[in-house]
Amino acid sequence: MGYNVILRNSDQVLHVKSELPGPGEDDFQVSLLWLRDNCRCSECYNEETRQRKFLVTDLNLNVTARYVTLQQDLITVLWDDDHKSTYNLTDLVSNLRPAATQPEPVLWSADTIGSLLSRHSATEVMKESGQKRLLHDIFTYGLGIVTGYSSVPLSPRSRARR
Repeated sequence: MGYNVILRNSDQVLHVKSELPGPGEDDFQVSLLWLRDNCRCSECYNEETRQRKFLVTDLNLNVTARYVTLQQDLITVLWDDDHKSTYNLTDLVSNLRPAATQPEPVLWSADTIGSLLSRHSATEVMKESGQKRLLHDIFTYGLGIVTGYSSVPLSPRSRARR
């Protein structure tokens, strides 16, 4: 499936348009501010610590791009401050395209949450199917409960990565 990217500085968004729209191939928009904040070049991001090398408060809230190119699966953005960022289109499509199956948020109270929310074992959450169920609760109710965390024989860093 092919995509085109259209820069709209006036809207502060990058439009990602499917060449052949079909089921699950919706067009979507990505905020320029989000893109700039999520630049993973070595100047902006420390791979070892998985942290930004700048303060989020240092970002220009009115960020604009000079140009955007799409070659094969890579989007390259030249920003107004002469910084260059590269993004993988497949990652953007899979992570940022609106999901047709995303659950509708549910309002809850202290009286109702106990009957609505599932408990997920730490062992279950280490598997993809368990992660999906936990994420469903997080998207639906704004939180998820993981039990038995200390019984999983992994370091805290390994658990967090999962």
